[in-house]
Amino acid sequence: MIAYSSITHLLLLLQTIGCYAAKGGNFVEPADDNSGHSTSRHQPNPQILSHDQIFRAQVGETLVLPCQVAALGNYVLMWKQQNRVLTAGTLVVRKDYRMRLKDDFSLELTQLKPDDQGTYTCEIDVMGKPISIKHKIEVMVPPAVQSKPREGLITTRKGQDVTLRCSGRGNPNPRITWSKKTGLLPSGHKTQEGLSLELQNVRRQDAGTYTCTANNGVGEEASAEIQVEIKYPPEIEIEQNWYQREAEDVEVELICVVHAKPEGEVSWYRRQKKLHETDRLLFQTKGSRQTLYIRKVNPTDFGNYSCRAENALGEARTFTELSGRPRPPRFTSEVIGYKPDSYNITWITDTYKPITEYKILYRRSDGLPITQWEHIEENTGSWETVFIPVTSPHNSHSHSHSPTSPSFSAQATYTLKNLRSGAVYDIVAKAKNKFGWSQLSKVFNFFNKGVDYSTQQLSDRSDKQQDYQQQQQQSVSQQKQQKLGLMDDQSVVGSKDHSSPSDFSLNAGHPFSASAASSLKRTTSNPLTLVLGLVLMIMQISISSSSHNIPLLPTRTYVQRG
Repeated sequence: MIAYSSITHLLLLLQTIGCYAAKGGNFVEPADDNSGHSTSRHQPNPQILSHDQIFRAQVGETLVLPCQVAALGNYVLMWKQQNRVLTAGTLVVRKDYRMRLKDDFSLELTQLKPDDQGTYTCEIDVMGKPISIKHKIEVMVPPAVQSKPREGLITTRKGQDVTLRCSGRGNPNPRITWSKKTGLLPSGHKTQEGLSLELQNVRRQDAGTYTCTANNGVGEEASAEIQVEIKYPPEIEIEQNWYQREAEDVEVELICVVHAKPEGEVSWYRRQKKLHETDRLLFQTKGSRQTLYIRKVNPTDFGNYSCRAENALGEARTFTELSGRPRPPRFTSEVIGYKPDSYNITWITDTYKPITEYKILYRRSDGLPITQWEHIEENTGSWETVFIPVTSPHNSHSHSHSPTSPSFSAQATYTLKNLRSGAVYDIVAKAKNKFGWSQLSKVFNFFNKGVDYSTQQLSDRSDKQQDYQQQQQQSVSQQKQQKLGLMDDQSVVGSKDHSSPSDFSLNAGHPFSASAASSLKRTTSNPLTLVLGLVLMIMQISISSSSHNIPLLPTRTYVQRG
């Protein structure tokens, strides 16, 4: 195979044919005349008319690199990529089906690849002095991304530090953005940029699928996923719910919410004794919720119950007390009160036995959150305390039982008095039956707005509307009479018996002029008051005129002078 350098030398040798004269077996360069043209052929030197350019195209696209030449003659034009010869004359040296030399010596490249990126030179050697232009091709490559590790799975234990990594490729270099498939990142943000994502002191909530997305503005985004599995010992939360079933039977469900990886084995205990299913004790598992049903509850079922979960990493246990004491009250009142200094508070309490007494604590809110009943000090002076005895459980005015559960769910109402209007209040409550006091309820907040004037305002608007309609009817009637000549100018003002120098009237076309004049008559005893009255009347007329498209100035104005 002939080397590319040898081919180049051969082409240059062929180029001299017709341009040099042979003498004595040696090639001698012919002399040039003063015009710079060869005396042997009188051929002008070639010129490249195209200019250097930068081309940017995506992978798979087609590019045409121009090289327009004037007076090429017998000279040879070559295309090179870096130092590699692609074409010489009409010969395509590089055998690539994607490459084609066009008739005007433009170089066409189809189905671009990343390797096609670089500098392309169009060159003509003129008597050992090459002339050339250079085109630069930038191949834009859509992004690609690869997770590390490649399998996309990281397993760790609670409390460890984890680093997630992704590498991106493309031209230009892509930007990597991290997100979590469900929820926010541990930092609290929805997304975060960077080649890596640090997870420090991981919790079970940090487990899940993390996505790294690469984007460089070319084509579509690329993404990869990393699944993070966190192993941890059991974590337990316990709930207790009471229900009224058939007749007066009461059913309790104790729910043990267990989070563990690997999954834990759950057991129920009563007074340290492991429980097993019976006709009244039923177990149910649904996801992370382990439920113990106690049917037809009676006082012998009262006591301490515990839920215990265990896996290979540890165990956890939590307790709850089942007793006949009432459940904490649940408030059902509206959050806004409209009475000046009082507020009706209502609540519902689930109770195994009838309620005998309620305790209400309330205060003006200081704006600080109270999330747990343990934070409330009942005996401090910041809370007002009210004890409400229940003498008759069936008294519908203050205390009643739900009609669907006559001995289980009790509803009560109480009116708080001497409240401040426009203030926000905190309120909690507890209930008592024969077994003792319940725990405090969750904090309930209400806003004592005060009297709602919306109804009164609507009534006032209705009255004003009626007055306005009557005045409009009177105005129309007066205008008709004026047209018929039934009223003279003095009749518009009124009779001549008006002795007050300030009595006056305006054209009835203004709906509020009559009422304004009437009001002004009552203020004529004081000159300052008279002036203020005139200003207010003019403002009223102006507003009325703009709202009803009535001219500001009356067509006829009559003032009786004293």
